[in-house]
Amino acid sequence: MSLQNALRHIALTGFIFLFSVTGLHSAEDEMLQITLKGAVAQEIAEQITAKDIEIVGTLDVELYDPFDKKKSLFTTVKLEEFVARFGKPGVTEVTFKAIDDYSLSFNKKDWTEERILIATQSGNKYMTLEKKGPIRILFPGWNRKNYSKKRSLPKWIWMITEVQFR
Repeated sequence: MSLQNALRHIALTGFIFLFSVTGLHSAEDEMLQITLKGAVAQEIAEQITAKDIEIVGTLDVELYDPFDKKKSLFTTVKLEEFVARFGKPGVTEVTFKAIDDYSLSFNKKDWTEERILIATQSGNKYMTLEKKGPIRILFPGWNRKNYSKKRSLPKWIWMITEVQFR
């Protein structure tokens, strides 16, 4: 991830928030769609919602969000379970793409060795763009004092609207 892409992602987040505050975007909008591409499992729709993702089983987790600088309650799905349900057998990489085209990939080693979560809800509510939705990637146990956990900080991605399986 380049610094330029990260800054663009943060700037867009601020723009979306400003857009919503001015009343041009309603929190009552339909649930946002996530597009699935690549090696998608059979009988899975190309367009899904955060609610659809929850069919693999959810886990409520309270964790410190280093970007919001507070603890929040999230409804999450384990990345490995998401890939097993929505990707074809043999998928070894998944790429998440945000609304601003920022993207981040994880390989099978990443999701088997590290606990990576997909957040579908925050505070028991599905997330709008203003709340960094429709889905986000989180790393539980983030700790600014632990160097190994610091390396996960650039991998937090939000406003995900596309997922590609390879």
